[in-house]
This record gives sequence, structure tokens and C-alpha cells, in this order.
Amino acid sequence: MHGPLLRNGDFNEGLARWFFTSDRNHMPFHMKSLPAHVLFEQGLFGLALWTSLLVTVLVRLSFGAGRHHPLAPAVVGGLAGFVIVGLFDSLIDAPRIAFLFYALMALGLGLRASSRKSHRPGDPDSRLELETLQPELESAFEDAPEVRRAMAAAGVKLKGPPR
Repeated sequence: MHGPLLRNGDFNEGLARWFFTSDRNHMPFHMKSLPAHVLFEQGLFGLALWTSLLVTVLVRLSFGAGRHHPLAPAVVGGLAGFVIVGLFDSLIDAPRIAFLFYALMALGLGLRASSRKSHRPGDPDSRLELETLQPELESAFEDAPEVRRAMAAAGVKLKGPPR
């Protein structure tokens, strides 16, 4: 036996005789295409699942149940921009960016328009198919002058004169 081949191979002397560096040439180990990256990392089946998930989110927010949600255009734009940049660079090899991408896809899967519609055709909320409800207050709280001024400043129509 010859003994250890490296001096300080067990790091008993800390980082002595160890010099950490990058080769400053990471390109041989870096995929410059998002589909190629997914194909290499997850295989053909993984690429098919990843693509179907992405297409499902985009179709759902563009033509499906989530298209009337106010956030749908922003989510579709964000995902489309990510994929366009991803055609020429791999973006999901950085964990934080990958998390944001997958979180945006999860948000897109969860968005749906409200099923309740406003009954007033001229109401601005009726365009978005959202309904704004005013809570019923059964106390003298809404009779206070400060509360009435704040509600009037907020645009809430009060039901009548104070009691």
C-alpha cells in the first residue's frame, strides 16, 4: 500500500491545498434550449408530460374556464415569454426560476372566473363577471358619521339616512 494519494484528502487541515475554481467555460455542461433540457433531464415521456401540462394551462387560460379571470392575460403572457426565451436558453436549471415557472403554471391551473354575475348591466364589475357584495350590517355601526363618510368616500351606496 502506498498511502493516501492526495494531501489533505480528508480535509483535516481545512481547505489547505484545495483551490476551488470554475473552468470559466460552463457551456459544454449547459443546455441552451428548454425543450432539449427537459428531454435530457426527464426523457421523452417527461417532455411529453411537461409539454401537455404547459399546453393545458395555456389553453385553459386562453380559451377555457379561466379566460375571464383578471389575471389570465398576465399568466399567459408570463408563460409565453418564459417559453419564448426558453427556446434559446435553459431557464429551469436555476431552482428559483424553475420554482417561479412551476408556481405560475399551478396558478394558471387554479384560476377560474366567478360563476356569479352582476345583475346590473351597466356595472363595471359585470364586464369581468365578478360580483361585489356589500355586507349587511345589523348594528348602529353604520349609523356613525365617521363610518358613513368613509363608506361614501369609498363609493359604497348607503341604504338611507342614519337611524
